[in-house]
Amino acid sequence: MVAGLAAWAATAAATPDWINARWAADPLWDDGKAEVCEYDATTSIYGKPRAHHTTMIVVKEDFGRGQFVKSDNPGAEPGGALQVLKLALVSERIATENYDYDYAATLFVERADPSRCVRAVVTSHEWCGISFKEFQGWREPPRVRLYSYWDGEGSRELEAPAGSAPRESLLVALRAMDFAKRAEVEALQPWLDTRARKPEAERLAARADDAGTVTVAAGAFDCHRVTVEKQGAPEPAMTLWIEKAFPNRIIRAAMPGREMDLRNSRRWAYWMRQ
Repeated sequence: MVAGLAAWAATAAATPDWINARWAADPLWDDGKAEVCEYDATTSIYGKPRAHHTTMIVVKEDFGRGQFVKSDNPGAEPGGALQVLKLALVSERIATENYDYDYAATLFVERADPSRCVRAVVTSHEWCGISFKEFQGWREPPRVRLYSYWDGEGSRELEAPAGSAPRESLLVALRAMDFAKRAEVEALQPWLDTRARKPEAERLAARADDAGTVTVAAGAFDCHRVTVEKQGAPEPAMTLWIEKAFPNRIIRAAMPGREMDLRNSRRWAYWMRQ
């Protein structure tokens, strides 16, 4: 663990030039609330698009440097707490003919450099079984813990390619990009599924252009279109329509087998009980 912490600190200054550091440093993220966005979504299961709702939450947290979870007392953390932005991505129940699917993910990126994923956890639940995946970005090289009910996968811990991160972490990192520049990342295959495959990274490049006005249930927004591509691939790995105005929310998203359109958005301390 110590070696991992030392490696994390040693590379902390290597922020890529396509990151706009002002985005994550904005005091909005210190207001004690979370950004809660709800989407009308479709996910392809058994070759058919299934309509459902997805909630995407972004909130600042203070991580303890020993366990890499939210600290109850960040002021007492040796060396200070590590500030992160948490992305919670929850697909509400997705109905199919025989039984339902549930997916959930929490991903944590370093606030000082949102291109760096500290930790990620993904689960899937359905009648055939439960799958669990954890990305440990603080280790050098990063590692993954995997549990799957699929034959040939089972329970195991594997090394991930150096410098890689789950592809879903781009849903935060690309909001923090300098939209005039080209972003390049090492991304693992998508994790929001039932499988727990050996981690393999692909070199992806993202570039923004002007998408004009995008109209969804939440309203009309002037957007960048950020296209994420793998060289030689027949279709984009991800396309995001990101509002030009801060906080640059994702208004629309398209990934292979999954689409989302923003229905509503609010800042909300959702953990507070009435």
